[in-house]
Amino acid sequence: RTTRQMNLTDSGRAFYQQSVRILADVLEAEHATSQSHGRLKGHLKVAVPLSFGLMHLGAAISTFLQTHPDIEFDLDFNDRQVDLLAEGFDLAIRIAN
Repeated sequence: RTTRQMNLTDSGRAFYQQSVRILADVLEAEHATSQSHGRLKGHLKVAVPLSFGLMHLGAAISTFLQTHPDIEFDLDFNDRQVDLLAEGFDLAIRIAN
Protein backbone atom coordinates (compact mmCIF):
# COMPACT_ATOMS: atom_id res chain seq x y z
CA ARG A 1 0.00 0.00 0.00
CA THR A 2 1.15 3.48 -0.78
CA THR A 3 -0.43 6.87 -0.28
CA ARG A 4 -1.81 6.61 -3.82
CA GLN A 5 -2.76 2.96 -4.12
CA MET A 6 -4.06 0.04 -2.06
CA ASN A 7 -3.85 -3.59 -3.07
CA LEU A 8 -5.28 -6.64 -1.38
CA THR A 9 -2.96 -9.17 0.11
CA ASP A 10 -3.29 -12.76 -1.10
CA SER A 11 -5.26 -13.69 2.01
CA GLY A 12 -7.45 -10.59 1.61
CA ARG A 13 -8.16 -11.50 -2.02
CA ALA A 14 -9.04 -15.08 -1.03
CA PHE A 15 -11.32 -13.80 1.74
CA TYR A 16 -13.05 -11.44 -0.69
CA GLN A 17 -13.60 -14.16 -3.30
CA GLN A 18 -15.03 -16.56 -0.72
CA SER A 19 -17.29 -13.81 0.65
CA VAL A 20 -18.62 -13.09 -2.84
CA ARG A 21 -19.42 -16.80 -3.32
CA ILE A 22 -21.17 -16.97 0.06
CA LEU A 23 -23.30 -13.90 -0.71
CA ALA A 24 -24.22 -15.34 -4.11
CA ASP A 25 -25.29 -18.58 -2.41
CA VAL A 26 -27.43 -16.63 0.07
CA LEU A 27 -29.12 -14.70 -2.75
CA GLU A 28 -29.75 -17.92 -4.64
CA ALA A 29 -31.27 -19.54 -1.53
CA GLU A 30 -33.51 -16.51 -0.93
CA HIS A 31 -34.64 -16.54 -4.55
CA ALA A 32 -35.39 -20.28 -4.48
CA THR A 33 -37.37 -19.87 -1.27
CA SER A 34 -39.36 -16.91 -2.54
CA GLN A 35 -40.18 -18.79 -5.75
CA SER A 36 -41.50 -21.84 -3.92
CA HIS A 37 -43.34 -19.80 -1.29
CA GLY A 38 -44.41 -16.79 -3.33
CA ARG A 39 -47.65 -16.24 -1.44
CA LEU A 40 -48.00 -15.35 2.20
CA LYS A 41 -50.09 -17.89 4.04
CA GLY A 42 -50.68 -19.01 7.56
CA HIS A 43 -52.28 -18.10 10.84
CA LEU A 44 -51.62 -14.89 12.83
CA LYS A 45 -52.83 -14.53 16.39
CA VAL A 46 -52.94 -10.84 17.34
CA ALA A 47 -53.92 -9.10 20.60
CA VAL A 48 -55.06 -5.52 20.22
CA PRO A 49 -56.78 -2.96 22.48
CA LEU A 50 -60.53 -2.94 21.85
CA SER A 51 -60.97 0.74 20.97
CA PHE A 52 -57.86 0.91 18.77
CA GLY A 53 -58.78 -2.30 16.97
CA LEU A 54 -62.32 -1.20 16.24
CA MET A 55 -61.26 2.25 15.05
CA HIS A 56 -58.17 1.42 13.02
CA LEU A 57 -57.65 -2.21 12.17
CA GLY A 58 -60.81 -3.20 10.31
CA ALA A 59 -60.00 -1.39 7.07
CA ALA A 60 -56.29 -2.19 7.27
CA ILE A 61 -56.88 -5.91 7.76
CA SER A 62 -59.48 -5.96 5.00
CA THR A 63 -57.03 -4.35 2.56
CA PHE A 64 -54.26 -6.72 3.68
CA LEU A 65 -56.49 -9.77 3.18
CA GLN A 66 -57.36 -8.67 -0.35
CA THR A 67 -53.65 -8.82 -1.18
CA HIS A 68 -52.91 -11.90 0.96
CA PRO A 69 -56.06 -14.05 1.08
CA ASP A 70 -54.22 -17.08 2.51
CA ILE A 71 -53.57 -15.34 5.84
CA GLU A 72 -55.99 -16.20 8.63
CA PHE A 73 -56.29 -13.75 11.53
CA ASP A 74 -57.25 -14.66 15.08
CA LEU A 75 -57.87 -11.24 16.65
CA ASP A 76 -58.19 -10.87 20.41
CA PHE A 77 -59.72 -7.45 21.16
CA ASN A 78 -58.95 -6.72 24.82
CA ASP A 79 -57.16 -4.24 27.02
CA ARG A 80 -55.30 -6.73 29.21
CA GLN A 81 -51.59 -7.46 29.05
CA VAL A 82 -51.15 -10.82 27.34
CA ASP A 83 -48.27 -13.24 27.68
CA LEU A 84 -47.20 -13.64 24.07
CA LEU A 85 -45.42 -16.94 24.53
CA ALA A 86 -47.74 -18.63 27.01
CA GLU A 87 -50.87 -17.66 25.08
CA GLY A 88 -49.43 -18.25 21.62
CA PHE A 89 -49.71 -14.73 20.25
CA ASP A 90 -47.65 -13.69 17.25
CA LEU A 91 -48.16 -9.99 17.89
CA ALA A 92 -49.64 -7.69 20.52
CA ILE A 93 -50.33 -4.02 19.97
CA ARG A 94 -50.40 -1.95 23.13
CA ILE A 95 -50.91 1.75 23.70
CA ALA A 96 -49.35 3.35 26.76
CA ASN A 97 -47.86 6.58 28.01
